[in-house]
Amino acid sequence: MYKVTIFTIITLFISFTSQAAKYRCSIENGQSPYELGVPAAYNHTKYTPDFSSELLIKTEAAYTSFFSPKPPFLASPKFVSYHLIGVDSLINGYYSEPDVSVDSRWYRSDDLKFLWTGRSQQYRRGLDHSYNGIGRVWNRGHWAMSDHAQRISAQASCNTYQFWNASPQAKDLNQGPWRALENYTAALSNMYGQVWIITGPIFDEGTDIGFIGDDGDVPVAVPHALFKVILREVDGQLEQRAFIFEQAYTSSDGEAPKPIGKWVNCNKAKDTYTYDHEGYLVSLEKLSDRTGLFFSHLFSNLELKEQHSSIWSVGNKYWDRKTQCGAIPSGD
Repeated sequence: MYKVTIFTIITLFISFTSQAAKYRCSIENGQSPYELGVPAAYNHTKYTPDFSSELLIKTEAAYTSFFSPKPPFLASPKFVSYHLIGVDSLINGYYSEPDVSVDSRWYRSDDLKFLWTGRSQQYRRGLDHSYNGIGRVWNRGHWAMSDHAQRISAQASCNTYQFWNASPQAKDLNQGPWRALENYTAALSNMYGQVWIITGPIFDEGTDIGFIGDDGDVPVAVPHALFKVILREVDGQLEQRAFIFEQAYTSSDGEAPKPIGKWVNCNKAKDTYTYDHEGYLVSLEKLSDRTGLFFSHLFSNLELKEQHSSIWSVGNKYWDRKTQCGAIPSGD
């Protein structure tokens, strides 16, 4: 009886402590109260691409966002860049993300008020209203992942819930292959110590843009595609992999856009299901053509044109099993 009792207590203790601690983000008048500096070890803009347009820049502890203050108003950042540093290994040599979970309230971000004031029409303050009622189709999709920011602090993760860091992303894309790639970058940073990520929306010139938001809400443009560039340093050399995830949709007057594509949500993916990240690989040159972001100061013309056919391989121990989405992908 004594041994059974002890075993039960230990089991319950492990069960309770293994669950992520819920951190409730504070909010003051609709905005974040957390004024956080970038930690000394981080350099979010070390490999920022070149761009020709005038952009506003917002720096948070976990990311830097670049946003256009001029028409056409898309209510999405041009791109977000961030430095992702790996976590320390556990005693057994494996890796695990911090046991922190924040709630998902979004801040208003009054430094984006040019989107709802001084325009031909007066709009409700903030962008959160624009997403109301459409979440089953279009998520408030993070560019800098909140789980990645938790490596810095819970408060840094709270500050990823700003519309400097979001665009409409199709639900199953955001919660499926996109999330799986985010998990891959986390594992990659554990293996190499650090990576840099450049990510954001693509709005194709000459293609009709659909918007979400009811009357009186700020119209928020739905991207035609999502992009991500992953950068790593190996033996003093900079290497890259560039990805484009198409997000085609139909759009008609008076109706919210509807995504055309079909994706497997992580919640429905089994451990044996493999997300094919390699199917989204593109050359930096092609990515630049569609984004207006340029990397010629970082890579040779040959590297800009190269179409990589595989992702980098990451060993099993570098993946966090709690957040794994589908099977661990293979690579070169």
